[in-house]
Amino acid sequence: TTTNTMNSFALVDIPDENEPFSAKECINNHFTSIEGVERICSNCHANESTIATVLQEPPYFILVLLKRFTSKATRYNTRFYKISSDAIPFFDLDIQTEQGIFTYDVVASIHHEGLGLHSGHYKAFVAFTSFWFCCDDQRVTLIDTIENKPSQPIQNAYILMLKLRH
Repeated sequence: TTTNTMNSFALVDIPDENEPFSAKECINNHFTSIEGVERICSNCHANESTIATVLQEPPYFILVLLKRFTSKATRYNTRFYKISSDAIPFFDLDIQTEQGIFTYDVVASIHHEGLGLHSGHYKAFVAFTSFWFCCDDQRVTLIDTIENKPSQPIQNAYILMLKLRH
């Protein structure tokens, strides 16, 4: 199954191992073919297929939602919990589209602070001009220069905004 999309939103799985993970690798995996998936093909009725999300053309922005919440079903209920592993910082990545490989820069992120799905606090980090800023309710704080590549904007990101580099 191949999904040709012009959608600029990606729901990306992350490992649930409580250790640092490569968000960059997780995003690249989202846009890479996965072969040998057990699934009945509606056309040829084969038992295995290839799943791929392919961008027809490079969107100007891509929003990436890192799946930081997961669930475990017990006999009596389903419990949701947060995956709080740190993402290894990165600031750009190459994404394959039908028109070729394009480079995207991380320009913003949103973080969720708190233990549960139903409560917590959100902060946004934004790259503007040559600096990273933290936007927290009523104040905006300078974090660092973009050149210094601070880890804060990426490390605990829940949502990443990627911008096409020109």
